[in-house]
Order: sequence, then structure tokens, then C-alpha cells
Amino acid sequence: MINSKVRHPAAPTSGAAGEGRQGTPTEAQP
Repeated sequence: MINSKVRHPAAPTSGAAGEGRQGTPTEAQP
């Protein structure tokens, strides 16, 4: 899943980590 941030920055799973656009409740909230 760590690679997903690099490959799919707009993904709803790692969007917050990649672009910060989706704002996932997993990483969007520090």
C-alpha cells in the first residue's frame, strides 16, 4: 500500500499521502 501513494497519488486510499486531495481519514487526520 506504500507504493500506492507513489503510483496512485489520487487514489482514495492514499490520496492524502500522495496529493492530499482526497483527504482520507487514515492519513488526512494527523
